[in-house]
Amino acid sequence: MTGSTADATSSEPTGERFDPLFMHGHLIEAEHLARYAWASQFAAGRKVLDGACGMAYGSAILAGAGASEVVGVDLDAEVVAKVSAAAKPNTRFEVADMRKLPFGDDEFDLVVSFETIEHVEDPETVLDELARVLKPGGLLVVSTPNRDVYTPGNPFHLRELSSNEFTDELSKRFASVAMRRQHTWVASGVFDDEAFRVGDNERLEGVELRKAVSDQPGEETYTIGIASDGELPVGTGLVSITADIDLRDWSARLDAADLALATAPLGGGSEAEVELLRTELAQLREQLAAAEGEHARFTEMEEKLAS
Repeated sequence: MTGSTADATSSEPTGERFDPLFMHGHLIEAEHLARYAWASQFAAGRKVLDGACGMAYGSAILAGAGASEVVGVDLDAEVVAKVSAAAKPNTRFEVADMRKLPFGDDEFDLVVSFETIEHVEDPETVLDELARVLKPGGLLVVSTPNRDVYTPGNPFHLRELSSNEFTDELSKRFASVAMRRQHTWVASGVFDDEAFRVGDNERLEGVELRKAVSDQPGEETYTIGIASDGELPVGTGLVSITADIDLRDWSARLDAADLALATAPLGGGSEAEVELLRTELAQLREQLAAAEGEHARFTEMEEKLAS
């Protein structure tokens, strides 16, 4: 349900499917891993549905956090076959359409689905299905791009919701609803050598987090909704750090992607390569726009201080 498929001749992703194997170190990796790492705090001892699981990196995070069982579903049969071959003992995967899940009512304690509902024209149907398979008192965790902030023009997004619209849709289905805000900031950290070496989505212990800018709810790039018929857990916030932010590097990569896309031969089996280039180009534009926005804010702050 990610609006993408895998190229039959390669394991590289096409469309908008995220694969950490090929996107390591990019902002998109931090965004995707942060969502699952944050949701994993609610997984221990629970039967979990990972809706639109893709390459199952998130299913592995949920399973590793102590879930009793993780069931991942995805629309792409080839991807499901690939991840099933490497499934852990407490995980299994099925081909399924998120608008018509192959499960009975009240089957899961925790239902997770990230960056899914914007890929269908009727996100309400997906939310209805997620609510149907969730046990009474269970927890639903769903994310979607905030239409008011997210870079427009993504060809794989059929219907985006604003933060308020998303809140309203969840409130129609659940008694308890709260929103969490996911956004990207420029950060600077000070660590000892051991912490400086930490990577691969590992936890940083003994780190104090400070925020130098103030933002308002509704200004986040991605909105994460948590909903239940019972009491909502509080949970803790999470920050995922990725590779260095370098505007010059992104500009060079953007120029290279533009050139490659403009000169890519059509036909002869190259459609998948062109589609991959388009996806990378869209991601680069989004990352560059976000970084340039933060740079402009810092420049404005410096000018105010100087005056």
